[in-house]
Amino acid sequence: MNTLKNFTLFIFSIIITIFLIEFVYSLYQVSSFKANKSSNQGRSKFDEYTTLKKTNKFLTVATTPSSLINDGRLKNNLFPLSGISNRLTVDCNENGYFSKYYSDRYGFNNKDDLWDKKVELLLIGDSYSHGACVDYPDTFAGNLNLKYNTISLGYGGNGPIIELGTIKEYINLINPKKIIWFFTEGNDIQDVIQEFNHPLLKRYLTEKTFYQNLSKKQNLINDIQNNKIVKEFDRFNNNKNKLFNLDNYKLKDVLLLKNLKNLLRWNLKINFTKDKKITDDGLTLFNEVLLEANRVLKNYDIELFFVTIPVYPGVYTKDSEGFQNHQKIIDVFKKQKIKVISLKELMFDKSDDPKSFFPNRISGHLTEYGYKIASEVILKNIQIN
Repeated sequence: MNTLKNFTLFIFSIIITIFLIEFVYSLYQVSSFKANKSSNQGRSKFDEYTTLKKTNKFLTVATTPSSLINDGRLKNNLFPLSGISNRLTVDCNENGYFSKYYSDRYGFNNKDDLWDKKVELLLIGDSYSHGACVDYPDTFAGNLNLKYNTISLGYGGNGPIIELGTIKEYINLINPKKIIWFFTEGNDIQDVIQEFNHPLLKRYLTEKTFYQNLSKKQNLINDIQNNKIVKEFDRFNNNKNKLFNLDNYKLKDVLLLKNLKNLLRWNLKINFTKDKKITDDGLTLFNEVLLEANRVLKNYDIELFFVTIPVYPGVYTKDSEGFQNHQKIIDVFKKQKIKVISLKELMFDKSDDPKSFFPNRISGHLTEYGYKIASEVILKNIQIN
């Protein structure tokens, strides 16, 4: 009896200790100590921005359109689908350096002179299409441009309705031979629901003739995005001066041991993220997006390809949620007779070391090597006469 009691007490003590460590570590995560340590290590894009701003006044940071969804002022007014134009832009750091690019005339990550050329490939998508966390030569657009004139209209955080809107807004300026639309299996179905709940964005799906004429309003887009950056920069500086930034403290994260999991994930290369089951509502909305996209592209005689990007580690067991989600998405494409390039099947499944395509071998975007191999897969599966 005493043995059982002592064992129970021992287990209880371990559990209490773990949650106590989580509690203390979670406070550190929102403390000025952590913020200033990150600054000293150059781990914030705003630190990079501050340093570079001393020698380059034409500088900004990447600002995702999706981050504006909760801005009440934009519910019925102009909603940007790009970033700030003609600026050296600091993006993100997953590969040991901050990726940067000089944005084009419309605020995307392209060489600006491509807008004056005959474009063969148009890339649509989220952060992968945008070229997250690598410099331009290593992005999808940079790799594909070695063979075909390629423009990317992707941006981090984009979901299917923003991507549909991007096509409607800019297709007249490009008229490519093919569109390569990147679909991220980990979040695009969730994104389409959030976008549909935005009163302006949903009009891209529900109103056939709706568009904002964004290509003529880049100055307004620059103003909106620049105001957002100013607010983010002020918040960043305030957080460095507060002892604890409790605005970012979530008790739910403590109960789920989120901070300790992230610590183990980073140091031991363990992934705790579980694949979320995609919903029927999300699939229905996505199917409607595809129908509308096909309707629009019929007027231009443009061939459409979807590139599906699996979640980390890129391969699934057949009984996993990730595999079931993948199959559901592929079935949607098949029903609409859309050509699919599955990176899961054509790249990750064929690799002896699929984790090598990810930074530090943990969940994130792709390494330079990952983008290169994926680009080679894409080129093998499209043909331009």
